[in-house]
Amino acid sequence: MDRLEAVQTAKQYIADLYSSEGITTTRLEELNYDSLNRWWLVTVGFAYLGGSDAGGSGTITPSLARAVYGDRVYKLVRIDAGSGDVIGMTDRMLDPSLPQ
Repeated sequence: MDRLEAVQTAKQYIADLYSSEGITTTRLEELNYDSLNRWWLVTVGFAYLGGSDAGGSGTITPSLARAVYGDRVYKLVRIDAGSGDVIGMTDRMLDPSLPQ
């Protein structure tokens, strides 16, 4: 699996997993390859539909998501480079003390 396939897999995984949450502006944020474990580590960022408006249609209201994550949510998707299977996903929290 090359880097472009890894990014496509991660973005599709996020889109499928959060299809009922009303997410928007999904994009690649970070891409790393762990050669020891043969994993792609792909950070995907997205926002909840409606931004900071509490009237969004997702099951997690945008105002709650914004209070927890800020304007964007970041997920780190780990993908097996050999099989292309998604191994797992975790939150990718940004350090608020660092300049963005």
